Amino acid sequence: MRVTNNENQKLLPYLTMFSMTIKLITVIMIYKITKIGGYNISASTLIIPFWFVTGDIIAELYGYRIARNIILFTILLQIAFGCFISVLTTLPYSNLLNNNQLYDDLFSNMLRVSAASSIGLLIGGLYNAYLMVYIRDKLFIKLSFTIRAILASSISELLFTIVVYSIEFYNSISVNSTLQLILISFIFKQLISPILTICIASPFVYFIKKIQASRPPKHL
Repeated sequence: MRVTNNENQKLLPYLTMFSMTIKLITVIMIYKITKIGGYNISASTLIIPFWFVTGDIIAELYGYRIARNIILFTILLQIAFGCFISVLTTLPYSNLLNNNQLYDDLFSNMLRVSAASSIGLLIGGLYNAYLMVYIRDKLFIKLSFTIRAILASSISELLFTIVVYSIEFYNSISVNSTLQLILISFIFKQLISPILTICIASPFVYFIKKIQASRPPKHL
């Protein structure tokens, strides 16, 4: 059951803004490599599951077409973000502050990061939304939102991670280090995403659908 009435559509802008905010954070923080449990891991790994889980909610409540359009708009936003940052970083520095090198180090690869993330969204993001709706509407075996979300996010996050990391870390670190980052990132995402799905997304979707079901249809 999809949420389609005007009142529940009011939720969509907030979910969309949250989704895009999370995505821009991941673009900025991709090269922040930290250590957790002795393993190297990108800081983006810790927040990208929020984007996929939000995408699961949008696809479940509003359908594939809306979820797809949001992803495509996010891609355009990322590319615009990368272009603006790249242009602005070429402006000459003044001597007022001694932070010139910090901006060069942080934003010099922003266009490349945005492009890599956009390709990842085209593959992993769209597949995630499609799989959520396909399993619900096409398969004879009916699975709960929780199971479908965990399954869809697991496959899609793997595709997204392989594509994005292969592009973003190409010629920056060794192939072996890139493969290790991909593996560790995927493992962490598989620990975080189910928790978010079970504790946040599933109760939220259940609550919204329950409200929708309890309201009588409006007649013109």
